[in-house]
Amino acid sequence: MLPSGHMKRLVPLRLHTRRGPSIAARWDSNVPDRCFDLLGGHDRTYPFLLDHVEHVIAVHTSSEVSKDALDVGSGIGFSTDMLRRLGFTALGIDPSRKSIETAVTLFGDRFRRQTVSQHLKEVGSERYDVVLLLMTLHCVADYQKELRQIERILRPNGVLIVTIPHPHRYLQHKDYFSQITFDYFREACFEVPFRVSTSRQHRSRVLFYHRPMQSYLNGLCDSNFSIEQVIEPAESDTARLADILTVVAKKC
Repeated sequence: MLPSGHMKRLVPLRLHTRRGPSIAARWDSNVPDRCFDLLGGHDRTYPFLLDHVEHVIAVHTSSEVSKDALDVGSGIGFSTDMLRRLGFTALGIDPSRKSIETAVTLFGDRFRRQTVSQHLKEVGSERYDVVLLLMTLHCVADYQKELRQIERILRPNGVLIVTIPHPHRYLQHKDYFSQITFDYFREACFEVPFRVSTSRQHRSRVLFYHRPMQSYLNGLCDSNFSIEQVIEPAESDTARLADILTVVAKKC
C-alpha cells in the first residue's frame, strides 16, 4: 500500500497515446519484482490462476486436433511452460526484452521478443490452434486491432482464452481507487502502481486500460469470434480469483 502522504492523484490518460515509458520498458523495469513474486512464492494467486486456465483449456480443446499454442504477453514464462506441460507446442511472445531473457533462462527457448503484429508478419495466418491472453489484454491500447490479428493467426475453430482483471471489481478493490477519476462505462487509461496483495510494490507504474465488459465482448464478436463461455467468480469461488474474468471464444 502506498503511504497516503505520497499518493498521487490518478487521472485518466488519453487513450491510444503514449505517455512516459513504453509498456515494454515498464515491464523491463519490473522483471526483478516479478521474479521475486513468482520464484519466491509471494504471488499466492498466480498458481490458482494457472490451475484455472489449465482446466478451461481442458474443457475447450480436443486431443484430436494439433496442439500449436501461442502465449501472448508471456512475461517471464510460467504460462508458456504450463501450456507445454499440457502437451502443446507452445511459443511465448512478449515485447519486454528482459522478460523474454528471463523466460529463456528459466524455461529454455521458444520465446521471442515480439508483438502480435510482428509475429503475424513472420509466421502468417492460421498458424495456431490456441491463443492465450493471460492478464494481458487490459495492457493493450488498441485491443480491437489485437483481437483482429489474433483471429487471423488462429486456425479455423481455433480457441482464444482471455483472462483480464474484472472490469467491475478489480480497480474498485485497490487502495488507490479513491484517487481515480472513474466511470465504469467510459474507456480510460490509468497509470497505476502494481503489486500483488501478498508482495511488494513493483518499481515501475504500469498502464491499465479500463473498459466495460461489453466493450471486450463486442470486440470479440466484431473480430469474427463466437463467445463460448464467460466465467465470472461466484461467491463460492476461491477468493484468490475474486477479481478475475475469463472469456473463452472460438474463431467463427
